[in-house]
Amino acid sequence: MRCKNFKLSRNAKVVNFLTPTLNNLVSSLTAPNPVLIEDKCVGCKKCDEVCPERPKVISFVEKDKKLRPKWNYSSCIRCFCCQELCPRGAIETKHKAISKRFGVR
Repeated sequence: MRCKNFKLSRNAKVVNFLTPTLNNLVSSLTAPNPVLIEDKCVGCKKCDEVCPERPKVISFVEKDKKLRPKWNYSSCIRCFCCQELCPRGAIETKHKAISKRFGVR
């Protein structure tokens, strides 16, 4: 079964010719991140429940008497399950300025 309109979240062709070490560096500099929209978050912790890399990616900090998720991006595999399954839509994908500049998406 093939999905005809599938699009990658970023263009992997740009880094395929690099050595694995440089590939990892470029990927970490250009990879999008999940980012919290604080006004929408109710602190339900669903993002942590669905994270396949739990417990090492998402931790919670108290801010304005509410629990807010905080990501450890170095451990995040960028599957965006947290964004997809957030019941309030409080997580968005943020592309880094360098990836926008060079068209890596």
